[in-house]
Amino acid sequence: MGCDPFVDPECPSPEFPYHSLELSDFSIEKYEVTVARYEQCVLDGTCSEPDTEGSCNWGVAGREHHPINCVDYEQAVAFCAWAGRRLPTEAEWEKATRGTSGQLYPWGDDLPTCEYAIIAEDGADGCGTDTTSEVGARAAGASPYGALDMGGNVWEWVADWFDYYYYQTSPATDPQGPETGTYRGLRGGSYQTSDADRYARGSHRNARESTTRTTDAGFRCAVSGLSGGGAGGAGSGVCPPDCDELVDVPAGDFWMGCDYTVDPHCVGPEFPYHEVHLDAFDLDRYEVTVLQYRECVEQGPCSLPNEDEHCNYALAGHEYHPVNCIDWDQASTYCDWAGKRLPTEAEWEKAARGTEGALYPWGDAPATCAFAVINDGSGDGCGTNGTLPVGSRPAGVSPYGVHDLVGNALEWVADWYDYSYYWVSPASNPTGPDATDDRSARGSAWFWDEARWHRASQRNGFEPSSNGNAIGFRCARSAP
Repeated sequence: MGCDPFVDPECPSPEFPYHSLELSDFSIEKYEVTVARYEQCVLDGTCSEPDTEGSCNWGVAGREHHPINCVDYEQAVAFCAWAGRRLPTEAEWEKATRGTSGQLYPWGDDLPTCEYAIIAEDGADGCGTDTTSEVGARAAGASPYGALDMGGNVWEWVADWFDYYYYQTSPATDPQGPETGTYRGLRGGSYQTSDADRYARGSHRNARESTTRTTDAGFRCAVSGLSGGGAGGAGSGVCPPDCDELVDVPAGDFWMGCDYTVDPHCVGPEFPYHEVHLDAFDLDRYEVTVLQYRECVEQGPCSLPNEDEHCNYALAGHEYHPVNCIDWDQASTYCDWAGKRLPTEAEWEKAARGTEGALYPWGDAPATCAFAVINDGSGDGCGTNGTLPVGSRPAGVSPYGVHDLVGNALEWVADWYDYSYYWVSPASNPTGPDATDDRSARGSAWFWDEARWHRASQRNGFEPSSNGNAIGFRCARSAP
């Protein structure tokens, strides 16, 4: 950590000495926190609104997926806590940026250009846009762990207090920064960074008063331990631009169906409560988004969704909402195009409730808008009258880290539907009955308002041609 004067001519004093550290496992978000993600925290009443002057992104149409800026340190801390995370330490941020080889920049030792980062080049801020860009717009600038925008777009608040000489006395294991100070640390560079050779280096240290709100500063979050997905592990709450993350569900047994001794809402198709063995599989962390589905349409294999009221495909600003108004064949075609398949009912249910027989993905607490995008009495879509961007309810993740398995969009699965199938299903890797009139769908929708419909054991059957605004999907694949 720090600057090696033998290879870097830009070393200033706060980066000395160049020193080796040991860090515990951690996960850091692949992308800077976006306006759309931050908005969900504001709507939930936890986060306060950013400033809106000048080039602040808050409230500007078309910037939903730009990094949130014009936020101070406390606002960054509040958001990460709401998302079940925290700000990364300086040391964690630098390791995620440089890896273990000591490279100068996230992408290596090549000097910064707009190929790698959103910076000021040839006198033009933001690579000629005069502002930030959507997060992840410079894939060539990914760090060794896959983190994007670590060298531009916005400076990023980190957890530590800043001390000019801290490296001279910092511990060799998991440094947390000085105990107190006047300024908080920021790392990275920004769309206004003109001397990027210096300021976009992975070792560069910056600091400001914690109350500072500027157009060139934002943040990303981290979490202790390895979480699977994102850069080094963590997913992103609301999914990143590609949204194409998978979670691993290990092989083993789980209980499927409804246990009437603990669940008063059991209905006939959920009986009997029975033990099932599944081989290992992978499941999409997020429901397939409009943006993902649009790519398949543009490449030819996928057909357009239904465009009735509340269908997301044609709605401006809904790129990261679940694609809905999709029939079963369209969902299956997309998954095949993406090199995956629809999950079976059994796979879906195990991913939703784990091996402990939980009533809901998050446990046994009743379904509310704290956990899922539903109607809990606050109105359809938690009062928004529609879906929300995928991953908007991080408190509702399943034991395996899967988002929106209840609420937002109902999800097609691979199986044909039979009311009595559980009475005859095999004990290992069930794939559903022979052909019937209906296909199965699991989960619940943004406007459903009865508690029983949001349970992980709830089963639904629809004609395969059904393409209403309740229904979307996610994909799976068998483990390699």
